[in-house]
Parts: sequence; C-alpha cells; structure tokens
Amino acid sequence: MISFPPLCDERIYFGNMLSGIGYALFTSLALSLLLALPAAGCTMSTAAEQPETEANSPVPNERSCQPGPDPDDCPESCPESCDGIDNDCDGLTDEDKADQECNLPHAVAVCAEGVCWFQTCEYLYGDCDGYVENGCETVLTTSDNCGACGKACERDHASAYCDHVGQCRFESCDAGWGNCDGDVYNGCETSLNTVDYCGRCNRSCKSLPQVATARCEEGACVVEQCEEGYQECDADPTNGCESVSTGGGCS
Repeated sequence: MISFPPLCDERIYFGNMLSGIGYALFTSLALSLLLALPAAGCTMSTAAEQPETEANSPVPNERSCQPGPDPDDCPESCPESCDGIDNDCDGLTDEDKADQECNLPHAVAVCAEGVCWFQTCEYLYGDCDGYVENGCETVLTTSDNCGACGKACERDHASAYCDHVGQCRFESCDAGWGNCDGDVYNGCETSLNTVDYCGRCNRSCKSLPQVATARCEEGACVVEQCEEGYQECDADPTNGCESVSTGGGCS
C-alpha cells in the first residue's frame, strides 16, 4: 500500500510511488499528480529559487566600507577613491590608492582634487586631442605625428617616412629635383633643369669647354653658341665645343 506524505512534497510522492508500484504505472500516476499539485496550491521549486549558499553567494565588493570612527563626521571608512572626499577618515583626500584609479592609457597619471591628471606620456605617445580622459592616445611614429603632435613627416620634392623612434627620414628625391645643399630637413630643394644644376647637383652648363652660351633641357646641356674659333662637331654636349674652327665647318 502506498503511504501519502504531506501535500506538496512532490519529491517524497515520486519516491514512494516508484518504490511501491512498478515502472509500468509510474508515468501515468506521476502525470496525474503533477496536474493535481497546482490545483492544491503547490509550486515546483527550481535551482534559481534555492536559498543562497556559500557557493553561490555574491563576491564581496573590494571597496566594501567599515564603520567609521565618528558616527557624525565619518560614519563609514572606505578605501580611498579619486573623488575629492576623505573616504578613509584619515584627514587627507585623494591619496595613495586614489592615484591607482587614474589608469589613463599610455600615461603616468595622478589624482588631484577629485580628478585624474596625467603627468607625462609614455615614450612615443602624445596627448594630441587635448582630452585628459583618454590619456596619451596618439602614437608618435606616424607621418602626421612624427616625434610630436601635429609634426608631419614631409620633405619638399621628396619622399620621407617616420621611423620607429619618431624621426622623419629622408628617402629619395622626386624626379627632376636634387638635395644639393646636403640638408635632409629641407628635402630636395634644387631643380635639376637649370643651367647651374642640369641633370644633377653641381653640373653646370656654363663650365663646358669653349662654350659661349648653353641651356638645360630635361636634365641635359644643349650648346647654343661656341666661343669664337671653336665649333661643336661630335654631338656630345658634355665636352663642349671641342673642335677648332677652320672656316669650313665640321668634316
């Protein structure tokens, strides 16, 4: 005979049913019981409804407060925070651990008057947008910010790049231009299509032998007129007017 325990203890009902009858009738009787329990005002418990235990209780807050030394002036003593308040009741504000809260990106920061401020930026980082909240947000090894905020890595008539230590490096001159003064910081300042600098630095068309006048075309000297008594016969402008004129022209 099946004994019936107190109503709503469904765990005992199912246990007695299973021990007192065969498995063949268990499913039918169990279904009838489950339908009857709500009518009797019973509810089925779940894991979420179980009382808190040590295993599932919330983790205590690391900034948990303790009773303060003075119920009027300092009712709670809490870890110091960057908020301009004497949280730990020691007569000081924003000291010690308050600085640790000021974890600004790529910056050394401190807390002052309840606000985080950065003292210095990490090497090759800068505060280029002026916002303290995001620290030193800009890496200083790019073409737009090379070594300093807003310092572009550019050279006149040349290609350049910002290296890994924030230095703007001269790479090469544009076609038709030369770095004739040797200064990498002003780029390729000299046009190589002039009489004084024709095709390369320090090649002057004026210095051609026995040449009275010459011009530079696309980086090459072109003889316009020879000095008296000379003529240009070998079509090589680099040696100027190499032939002595005999009055009969080139032979």
